[in-house]
Amino acid sequence: MVFRPIMRPRCLYALSLAALVALAASCSTPVAEGEVGHDEGHWDSAGGNPTHATHSYMAEVAVKTVRAEHPEVVTYQTSIVEGANMELHDLAIAKDPAAEALRLEIGGNNWAADHPEILWDKARASYEAGDKAQAYRYVGMLMHYVQDMGVPAHAFHVIHQSSAGNWDHIELLGFFDFHADLEARLPANPELSDPVSYLEWSAQTARDQFTAAFPGETYHRKFFPQNYDAMTDVHWAFLRQREAYCTWGTAFALRSAARAFAAL
Repeated sequence: MVFRPIMRPRCLYALSLAALVALAASCSTPVAEGEVGHDEGHWDSAGGNPTHATHSYMAEVAVKTVRAEHPEVVTYQTSIVEGANMELHDLAIAKDPAAEALRLEIGGNNWAADHPEILWDKARASYEAGDKAQAYRYVGMLMHYVQDMGVPAHAFHVIHQSSAGNWDHIELLGFFDFHADLEARLPANPELSDPVSYLEWSAQTARDQFTAAFPGETYHRKFFPQNYDAMTDVHWAFLRQREAYCTWGTAFALRSAARAFAAL
């Protein structure tokens, strides 16, 4: 199956980090209500992104990839995308007590969570209880972590986010456009037994690819430029490869979850 990259508004490419934040809303193109991933109001995931969320794109590709083998993922696509846009990390979620309680339960940290397996336990319990929508929502949350762990800052446990001055540049580049080279050779699926196992797989691919692309370098938040015009060919190749691997890792994780559900 071949997917072409989905591009977002390109008027943001040469802007600085501060200008990106200030002018994002004026460059966005809304997605019609009822379309897949119509939660484009999120900021990358949960909370104010004026463009179509990167986490949504990756989750949608995962559903398209898995649907022939497990058609029910289409039925619960909205729940999957909702889960994939949950930010259960180290920052408190004051406006959503239920999400905050879950974040604390799983030990959300700056790169993922201390106990993502709790989400998988909840997913299986929900599925067995007949609440498939909630089960797939939990799977979506795990897919979010798989996507995140494919980002160097997460993979190398480099503290970031929390404030504009601490944002990771490569994550910022991913907020406003989707450059994944999905027509390139797919990574091999290790066929892991559950979606939790794909978190470390995703992180290891990020570490390996960074080391190969930038030998002898140490990753830090400002390693990448903060605008597209300053990127070299090596930067672009790495970004496209990383987004592709994050996307296919998401699909692998969804397939493993759907297979496990089918066996319950």
